[in-house]
Amino acid sequence: MTATLRLTCLGGLKLEHQVKQETRPLQKPPTLKSQSLLAYLICNRQQPQPRELLIGMFWGERPTDKARRSLSTALWHIRRCFPSEDNPIQSDNQSVQFQPRSDVWVDVDAFAANAALQEAQHW
Repeated sequence: MTATLRLTCLGGLKLEHQVKQETRPLQKPPTLKSQSLLAYLICNRQQPQPRELLIGMFWGERPTDKARRSLSTALWHIRRCFPSEDNPIQSDNQSVQFQPRSDVWVDVDAFAANAALQEAQHW
């Protein structure tokens, strides 16, 4: 059974899980920061993102201990959006990464590929 995770970032975050010909919507994270964090991790999934970088980007105005807890809470919210057997978030004490996989479709990637193709055809 082939499952595809479909993530739309452009025009608002939308998560879908496609199994065979059936597409099911997934609940998105409950806060705008956790949604933004998910979109950032998706768009930068080629490499792990340092926790310190994420804390500074999303919770830089908070004391460090509260910012760390906020990141952990946001990651917990994100993980709850995905089927338990399909959790795409990997993390350790130093970094967080949205697992790059062949069965993930992201609209930002499709847009960038199309833009590159159009630019190459222009020249």
